[in-house]
Amino acid sequence: MARRTAAKVMQSALDATSGQTSASCDMRQYTNIAVQGIAASLDQADGTLTIEGSIDGTNWDALATATTFGSGSTNELIFITGVYCQYVRVVWAEGTNTAGTITTKIQFTGLN
Repeated sequence: MARRTAAKVMQSALDATSGQTSASCDMRQYTNIAVQGIAASLDQADGTLTIEGSIDGTNWDALATATTFGSGSTNELIFITGVYCQYVRVVWAEGTNTAGTITTKIQFTGLN
């Protein structure tokens, strides 16, 4: 049996010096999410990346514990399985960072 892969991958480049929220993505046909956060030139070690889900696209809750990024350039990979909400988005909280960027890549798998 062939591996069933995602039909889409989302990528967002966010300014790490202020709170940012990616566009939401409709994931009705998928059940698993892989999120890669790539931070560059952060000057503090307290910025966090949170994956949120929503059934209605209005009310959002964290799907996993927020991931904290260290200062400098770091890379974090977050896996979430068994997601059954319709919408997903990524939220960056800058902490005390005054420099840097955060790029997020989201891949959806597990076709229903």
